[in-house]
Amino acid sequence: IRGDQQTKYEYIGKVILTAQRAGIAKIGFITEPPARN
Repeated sequence: IRGDQQTKYEYIGKVILTAQRAGIAKIGFITEPPARN
């Protein structure tokens, strides 16, 4: 799952729930440090 800082947790939760219902046992999160300006 990849989201940005503006993504609401509610939407991520819905994606995780849908994935679990589809039988997906493992979900990974991609994190990146903030860009340096």
